[in-house]
Amino acid sequence: MNILIWKCIILVVLFFLSFTLTLLPLKLVTRLRTSVDPLVPSRHDRLISLLSCFAGGVFMATGLLDLLPQVVSAFVEVKERLQLESQFPVAEFSVGMGFFLVLLLEQLVLDCQEGARASAEQRRLLRRDEEGAEERREPPPHPSLRSLLLVAALSLHSLFEGLAVGLQQSPASLLQIAAAVGLHKAVVAFSLGMSLARSRFRAALAAWSALVFSAASPLGIGAGLGVSRLGRGTPTVVTTAVLEGLACGTFVYVTFFEVLPHELQSGVDRKAKLLAVVVGFGVVCGLLFLDL
Repeated sequence: MNILIWKCIILVVLFFLSFTLTLLPLKLVTRLRTSVDPLVPSRHDRLISLLSCFAGGVFMATGLLDLLPQVVSAFVEVKERLQLESQFPVAEFSVGMGFFLVLLLEQLVLDCQEGARASAEQRRLLRRDEEGAEERREPPPHPSLRSLLLVAALSLHSLFEGLAVGLQQSPASLLQIAAAVGLHKAVVAFSLGMSLARSRFRAALAAWSALVFSAASPLGIGAGLGVSRLGRGTPTVVTTAVLEGLACGTFVYVTFFEVLPHELQSGVDRKAKLLAVVVGFGVVCGLLFLDL
């Protein structure tokens, strides 16, 4: 089958997978709240945690063993075409820039959240002083704003993940990268849906947020597809190398700054989580060894 057809199929599948799994928790949370079994939420959280660790292992292997060598190879071709003799590690630098790009957005999100908390605390103290009443407990400030910023951050992740898919030139590497992205998107989409379900979003706004997040990867695939269809001229080769480097940096960030630290800092199910990471890493190693 033509690689263009494969990319179109993957684009559609990723969109509907993300959209469905983001909206699913909206109904699931309602059922969990009315459940009489207190073990249901804990089992659900444990499953999500183990899936996240497995996805972290998949992303670690995909980024370090598959994407990074491709980026290095792409920049070797760039240096040959531009006749550059510099020994500066341009490929690794582009990966670092992709990492810092996502890190910058994450820090801006955190800064906005902290500012919102500080403003809410000041208003609460001022209201207490004016009323002379006892201090009252209030829910965390602006959960809807936090969820909206989370949608923006995860959408940027998904955009670069889609680029990694759209820039692939062989069916084997395309399916492998798409499988890794699809697994991570499934876990992240469900987790995002849980956040939206707990926020003050109305159903329509939650649906629009899910739509924006779900469309990010297809847009990235489309952008990567457009770049790859321009031919193998020097501008295209340079653009492809830079975009692949940025996408690889996103994989590194997701693995080492999001999934693994968040999941492994808790002592709950530590051995099971470690096993899930190793299994995820091993699955990709096996696929690479078999050249699938």
